[in-house]
Amino acid sequence: LGDLRNSASLFGYRKVLFFLLCAFLFVLVEQSFQTWTPTFYKEILKVPTSMSIQAGAVLAGAFALGRFLSGFFSKKFSWIYVVSFCVVGFAISILLVLPLTHNININAETTWLNAPLVVYLFPLMGGLLAPIYPSINSVILASIPKYLHSAMSGLIVVFSAIGGTIGSIITGFVFQEFSGQQAFYLSLIPLSLLIISAIFMNKLKINPKK
Repeated sequence: LGDLRNSASLFGYRKVLFFLLCAFLFVLVEQSFQTWTPTFYKEILKVPTSMSIQAGAVLAGAFALGRFLSGFFSKKFSWIYVVSFCVVGFAISILLVLPLTHNININAETTWLNAPLVVYLFPLMGGLLAPIYPSINSVILASIPKYLHSAMSGLIVVFSAIGGTIGSIITGFVFQEFSGQQAFYLSLIPLSLLIISAIFMNKLKINPKK
């Protein structure tokens, strides 16, 4: 009951509300990107099945590297600069990389050694997404007293799960109704909302009630 009361009390802080929106939007984009990358490679780029599976592994590696580097950059720069750079960089990457996926020549003989450039670039984009989540999490936890950390962690799990589920469903629907390229172009909408929410989150302060 104590954690439930603490969780409910956190909704009284606008900084927490903007953080939860950031977490929801980020996981929405991240989960849709991770879940549908192998499908994108198989159905849109038409690469061999083995390469589409391996692309998912490359994406996971890019995320791991990005998460590792986020600790270094967070010590050198303010978190809002790190998040803004990553969001804007990822958005620009989408605008530059997705046009390269049209009219490419890939066949059953294609391997990583002779694949078009876009085959390498797409999973590496995950490295730009990776630092965002740990950055916003560390900031919100540093902004609240320790006795609220458990309640905050619970809210993070809940809103992340909701964002991941909705992201996968939306991307799957767009893949079915439109094209894979359009599905990823639509991620620019939550990315825009994410950076706006992060800016508001950065401006707000928390003065915990005793």
